[in-house]
Amino acid sequence: MRSDFEKLLALDFEALVAAHGMCLESGAKDALRREVQNTFKE
Repeated sequence: MRSDFEKLLALDFEALVAAHGMCLESGAKDALRREVQNTFKE
């Protein structure tokens, strides 16, 4: 699943509408990157 998020992070985006949670109108890529790092700690 981590590889799916890494593919998403390779895209250029600023906003994100996810199936669950809040809609992020700006700063979404940075927020997602932090969440992926926290979720998939090694």
